[in-house]
Amino acid sequence: MLEYFLGDTLDGFYFTTCNDTAFVNDGIEIKDVYTILSPESLKSQLTMNPSGDTISLWNTSGYQWWEIIFGRCSGNTIASPSAGHSISLSESGHYYFDSTPTLGAANDSSGAMGVIHGMITDTSSHPLSDVEIRSWLWYNRYPTDNDGYFSIEMLAMQGWFIAEKEGYQEFFSPSFQVYPDCAVVLDTIQLIGPTVKITSETRTVPQQFSLSNNYPNPFNPSTIFTYEIPTDDYVDVAIYDMKGHHLTTLFSGKQSAGKYTVQWDASTYPSGIYIYELRTSEYGESRKCTLVK
Repeated sequence: MLEYFLGDTLDGFYFTTCNDTAFVNDGIEIKDVYTILSPESLKSQLTMNPSGDTISLWNTSGYQWWEIIFGRCSGNTIASPSAGHSISLSESGHYYFDSTPTLGAANDSSGAMGVIHGMITDTSSHPLSDVEIRSWLWYNRYPTDNDGYFSIEMLAMQGWFIAEKEGYQEFFSPSFQVYPDCAVVLDTIQLIGPTVKITSETRTVPQQFSLSNNYPNPFNPSTIFTYEIPTDDYVDVAIYDMKGHHLTTLFSGKQSAGKYTVQWDASTYPSGIYIYELRTSEYGESRKCTLVK
């Protein structure tokens, strides 16, 4: 469909793909709103690669009026259509698949909706409720349920979303493709958190690396770890269970020489003995702490 072109006819207009060119037949008039072009509207057959191609429409001056990139092409805006699916353009200017296109009339969502399903947990695989899922693809924010699940109906297009919950780092999803009347099941998403507050206690440069006993200990539900680094270095502070399984990372990044404290909120963890570890490029030390609920 062509919308609102200037001029009376499409004389001299032509389509291109990555490997072919075809001119539009002379005398095709521009309608007030929509002009339908079919293979019979072209002076020659236009070949395209169904696995991925770039289709463009040009005027007599070589100005590109329209372009769509699909499938296995760099910069694609949608995947390759399956049999029986058309590529339609939404009012917001995004391409989507439609199994019942309305040629010659405004596009609608009939036959063009799909669903995405997913689950969100913390880094210990505990389900997270009330995580908000938002995207430019939809107007509403969708929360996860008590079991960490979400299900969102949307137009059959390429998209992505942001998952956010207070106290956790935002998650930016990889892009995904939705097809009409189909469901996409996403991999389980793990949010990193809760957000950890790192405090530098003094500007006095320590003489050596050290990791102190946590305070309080035993604790419920949070405790504080204190450590010192004598040189600028990359630092990791992490929590493990007694079997050595990694549970969460409290801090990972570069820090200047100094004394630091980091708090661990263990609200989502069961009672037990845990290992906290300080590791830099030059040093490593671990200690035990006890959570009692």
